[in-house]
Amino acid sequence: MRQNYQNKKFSEMLNRRLLRIKVLQALYTFVVGGVGDLAKGEAHLNKSINRLHELFTWNAALLMGMKQIAEQHIDISRNKHLPTEKDLNPNLRFVENPILVALENDRELKTAINNYHVSWTNDQDITKKLFQEFKKTSEYEAYMNKPTCSFTDHRNIMVFLFHEILEPSPMIEDYFEEMDIHWSEDIYFIQMLIGRALESFNESNVSIMQPLFKDEDDHKFMINLFRKAVINYDKNRELIAVKAANWEIDRIAVVDYMLMNLAIVEFIEFPSIPIKVTLNEYIEISKGFSSPKSKSFINGILDKIVSEFVEQKLIKKTGRGLVE
Repeated sequence: MRQNYQNKKFSEMLNRRLLRIKVLQALYTFVVGGVGDLAKGEAHLNKSINRLHELFTWNAALLMGMKQIAEQHIDISRNKHLPTEKDLNPNLRFVENPILVALENDRELKTAINNYHVSWTNDQDITKKLFQEFKKTSEYEAYMNKPTCSFTDHRNIMVFLFHEILEPSPMIEDYFEEMDIHWSEDIYFIQMLIGRALESFNESNVSIMQPLFKDEDDHKFMINLFRKAVINYDKNRELIAVKAANWEIDRIAVVDYMLMNLAIVEFIEFPSIPIKVTLNEYIEISKGFSSPKSKSFINGILDKIVSEFVEQKLIKKTGRGLVE
């Protein structure tokens, strides 16, 4: 299952759409992989969330990897047999960039780096190539040659480095995919978070690490959604089969079943989530994980199910406007 879109509306480390995606992936592993044990399924889901935090740490550490390569170049030039004046008195603006210095001293980032054993030292072929690409840009040259630099100038070059050099690099995508196949799906989201953090930095706040969940309710939502989806999977599959009478049941994609199963669970088990929100979320997710025809198919089946549930008073939403 691959994700081919980016959601632009994140303010926390994880938002509800990504949690739904992680539940979908865990449900897929549970059903297709024949896990058969709910506790093991939940453990796999929690592990996938922690792996997101690890991926975030690797990307944050990559910025410091750029600084390390720059420092190495400076040291090599200084230690030449016949160094020039420029070699002996190099331009230190990039290695003294206050954002890079702050990241090096960020305790939370240091802790995460140690916990996950993150290091770019053994992969300097990648960091060297990326830094050389960065150095060739007119933006880098302009930054290094400015008479003076404001904090905004320092921040802008870091945003440029990340968005224009690191983020689009196929080397980085391939590197993370080799480490974890699911990271090829998650990298775009994590890179967006890093980019947004860089853009938000100011002189009094250069802390990049973020909590995984906005609050405990989000974690409960994720776990409960997975549990109910597993427990009700067969029952909901039969319901979907009835509503899809004009379709050849064996030809309905398993991912489509799972998306509709999750939606049905939300309709009944989560009274504070509006029906429209649930419908929109799973239709949007289907664009990244299923076939081009899935959107209209899922929308049509779920509309029938909602109508029946409302008529039978099976949906009990609390709060104004939550049913419509």
